[in-house]
Order: sequence, then C-alpha cells, then structure tokens
Amino acid sequence: MSIVGIFSFFRVPYNSLLMDSYLFPPKTTIVGMIGAAMGWNEERVLDDIDKFKYGLIIKNPGERAIETATIFGNLEYTPYPITKIMNYKSYPITKIMNYKPFYEVYIASDNKDLNIDKIYDALNDPKFTLYLGDSESLFYADFKHPKFCEKIEINKDFGNEFECILPSEIYNKKERIEMTTKKVIPPTEIKIPINFTGKGKNRKCVLKNVFYYSGIKVKLKESVETYYYGKQPVCLF
Repeated sequence: MSIVGIFSFFRVPYNSLLMDSYLFPPKTTIVGMIGAAMGWNEERVLDDIDKFKYGLIIKNPGERAIETATIFGNLEYTPYPITKIMNYKSYPITKIMNYKPFYEVYIASDNKDLNIDKIYDALNDPKFTLYLGDSESLFYADFKHPKFCEKIEINKDFGNEFECILPSEIYNKKERIEMTTKKVIPPTEIKIPINFTGKGKNRKCVLKNVFYYSGIKVKLKESVETYYYGKQPVCLF
C-alpha cells in the first residue's frame, strides 16, 4: 500500500501530557486499518493481528508538527473537591504529529482464515473511514498511484540490502549503510507494538525492538531469509 496523508498520529503508548507519535504506523495500526476496511469489530481485529506479517518503508517522513493546547477544568461539573480544582483547573497538552508523510506498507498472510482478495477489495472500498492513527488524521490514497493497494505475488529468498524497518536482531548484523536521498533520518532503535495480550483494562502491548530510518539502505554482513515483493526485499514480522 502507498499511504499518504496531511497528518498522521500514532501515539506512543504511555500516559503523559506529551502526546508523542511514532514516525510510522506500527503493525497494530495497519491491522486496525484493515479491520476498519473490512468492517470487523474490535475483538476480531485483536484476534487477527498475529495472523498478518507486516513490513514498512518510510519513503518520506514529512515534517514534525507540534500542537499545544490548554485544557480547562469545568468548575460546575468536576467531581474533584474545590481545593483540588483551584490547584489543577487547567493544564497544557502537547501533541506531536507527522506532517505530509509517505509510507509503503507491505502485508502478507498464509493463514487460511484470512482472504487476501477480500481484504484487497475492502481497502479499495472500505466499510468505515480509514485514519492514519487518530480520527483527525484522514487516510487517502497516493494520487500518483491511483491503485494505491496492489496484490503482488511474493517470493521467499535471501537478501542483504534493505530500505524497510528492521527488527533489531537483524539490523545489528549490518556491515554498512548508504544514503539513497538527500533527506535522511539516521537509524534509530525503538520499541513498537506488534500485538496485545489480555482484555479490557488488563490489555497490554506486546512490544518489539526495531530500527527505523529513511533515505538509507542498510547492507548486512550476511544474507538473511526475507520476502521479495517484485524486486523489493522486505523484512516481514
């Protein structure tokens, strides 16, 4: 999928007055987008996350936009005692978003419960509105590629040069990196959600260490097993 938007916001999962965003959509967000296109309920989405394989290239990270707002307490309806109201009647919240990003997202599945043909059709004609993270960040197809979502026969082979985000255990086998564009984001290691455990208030993220970057090609010391979408090697997880 070629994905663009005016804004994207993929909140880093912690509670804070700083609402930070990942630079790209993690696996959980992409499967949630597929679920919205298919009309799945929340439980179906959560059950099916692990049935997908996911990979992503940050083609253009865009710019970081920062928005700060002051939240005022409601003196009439707040449940807190008056002494607490006087001390905490307003507070600032800062939100960091991605402005005009461009991603290439790759998905695959060998699970018989998933019908890739139906998913493809749904992404081109979704049942619910698709978002790039939160409901203020609308998704739309890349106008330069009207068929933003393509079905491609993939092959499993070995490769040692990647532009996609890489699990840390693979990235750490690197030999060197090469710039492919003038606009570069250097390799950075973070934890991203790839699944969930538990239900309701007990639900927790399953996190995975990955390296993300843009405008860079990573060459490994040795070839690793990977997937090829045409000539494009992509590490799926």
